[in-house]
Amino acid sequence: MMRPPFSRDPATAGSRLIKALVGLVGITLVGASGFYVIGGGRWPFADCLYMTVMTLTTVGFGEVLPGFAETPHARMFSTGLMVVGVSVVAYSASLVAAVVFEGELSRVLGTRRMNKTLNRLSEHYIVCGVGSMGIHIVEELVRTEQPLAVIEQDEERLSRLQETFPDVPFIKGDATDDDTLLRAGLERAKGLFAALSHDKDNLFVVISARQTNANARIVARAIEGKSVQKLRTAGANATVSPNYLGGRRMASEMVRPQVVAFMDVVSKDRDREFDIEEVSISPSSPYAGKTLAEARLRQTADALVLAVDSADGYRYNPPADAVLTGGGKIMVLANSDAVAKLRKLLG
Repeated sequence: MMRPPFSRDPATAGSRLIKALVGLVGITLVGASGFYVIGGGRWPFADCLYMTVMTLTTVGFGEVLPGFAETPHARMFSTGLMVVGVSVVAYSASLVAAVVFEGELSRVLGTRRMNKTLNRLSEHYIVCGVGSMGIHIVEELVRTEQPLAVIEQDEERLSRLQETFPDVPFIKGDATDDDTLLRAGLERAKGLFAALSHDKDNLFVVISARQTNANARIVARAIEGKSVQKLRTAGANATVSPNYLGGRRMASEMVRPQVVAFMDVVSKDRDREFDIEEVSISPSSPYAGKTLAEARLRQTADALVLAVDSADGYRYNPPADAVLTGGGKIMVLANSDAVAKLRKLLG
């Protein structure tokens, strides 16, 4: 699995710390056991351990074991312990320092890369909260290759986001804070999703976002039905109630399961062949002003037109004489290749 960006590998850091600990403990036990054996057991093991630690740390207290100078091979062993022990201690210290330094360096560089990525974003979407709803918003935006940024303050949710979508830029912070929204590029954003867990927080986000960016499209999550009108009054273009939609979905699963299955193929299946997409018609497009019969989009781009933009909103199931208005939009059912081709034709 691809590692999350802007973070060091915890497995690598852990293995380095284990190596450092094993090295220090190992050389200490070897030194203490060596002194104990050389002394023939006349020195308590605790004193041998104390002598070893003094030798490795080079504190210079001298030979604290009685009769040390007269004991054969004691000083020779001590000399070897100094040479090897200092090397092991230095190596262990370097491992610990590397973990600390690399972790801090990774954090600093990661923050800089993240800020650069966020500063480059424009006409993007901001997802506030990646809980049970927000993570699926991110999934759909990534699938459709939309530029986005995430705001979340929960560490566990951010870890899940990084593991699943390692290339999605994020800000660890409170989405209800104006400075956090500005760091996410709210002034340049195309839209914002207020998907926090509480209606009052989403209401605050909507108010702040609308004051900063009057043109952004804002879609807000509404837990309670009474919050829908408040969110719309505050500036949300649309609201989504999970409880309402869930209830409608359960009823549909019971009375019209085949219709639901078809809609799932169109709107939920990750490996689906077809999708419902909105395509804009440029005023300069050669298709502007033509009827559906004249445009022959089904034959040209293998796209089924479901609705045509009109003065009164979308006209669904449009007849053959429906006109493609320059500056308007159409809604089509087609695969990704057909949608891309259609956008070139009408753009």
